Amino acid sequence: MTAGAPKPSGLPNHVRPCKTTPLFTPETLPKSLQEVHSTKASVRGVARVSRGVLRFERFAQSDDSLKSVAVEYLRSGDTNTIAPEEPHEVSFLEQEPSMSLHSNKARTITAAAAFLWAGAVIGGSLIAAPAKFQVADLTLPVALQIGQVTFRWLVVVELTMAIVMCLALTFGFLNRKLHWRSLLLPSLAVLLLAVQWIGVMPLLTERTTAIISGEAVPSSHLHLVYVFLELAKIAVLTTNGFLYLKSVGHTE
Repeated sequence: MTAGAPKPSGLPNHVRPCKTTPLFTPETLPKSLQEVHSTKASVRGVARVSRGVLRFERFAQSDDSLKSVAVEYLRSGDTNTIAPEEPHEVSFLEQEPSMSLHSNKARTITAAAAFLWAGAVIGGSLIAAPAKFQVADLTLPVALQIGQVTFRWLVVVELTMAIVMCLALTFGFLNRKLHWRSLLLPSLAVLLLAVQWIGVMPLLTERTTAIISGEAVPSSHLHLVYVFLELAKIAVLTTNGFLYLKSVGHTE
């Protein structure tokens, strides 16, 4: 890769070459160019690829951070112009950039798992669980026993979706270097699930078992806590699903 003259088409007429770098290879490409950097205010850049494949990523200022806005792959003979002060980074690829397909697959799978997980929680915990108490001929102990079985199967579905999501994100992260911020919402959903089943559910199970056995139990707000965590988890999962679905077709 070289940067500088000759001037390609598309640049303003007043632009003149001022510096040409040596021919960079994967071994000699400076570390500073592989990280986000920009030209000076009055300087435009031109990247020209002699051989191989160059990954060129553009960034834009978003609030207090930089956001990736475009990723281009330049091959032998391709050129790319860089605007003054435009943040960007470059890197050589050893092979054709088929990893973008991997990234899209990871995002699609993550979005699907998030929506399926949220749907299972809505159907099992917020609809089926309270609905059984509306059956007049169903005694409370029997309704609670049904609830225990329902939640056992629900957690199997939740854990399955969590594992699928984690595997997809790991695959995408390793192959496309997804930003760590992409992992925040999925991690929060897994954390909420852990709090429910490690911190709250054992207490609810103990209380439910006592009621089924005919014991008198004091009033408790544990169910409200559990419902609050369910609602928070649903919000996190649906937000995560829409964000990943929206990002399909883009690279980070």
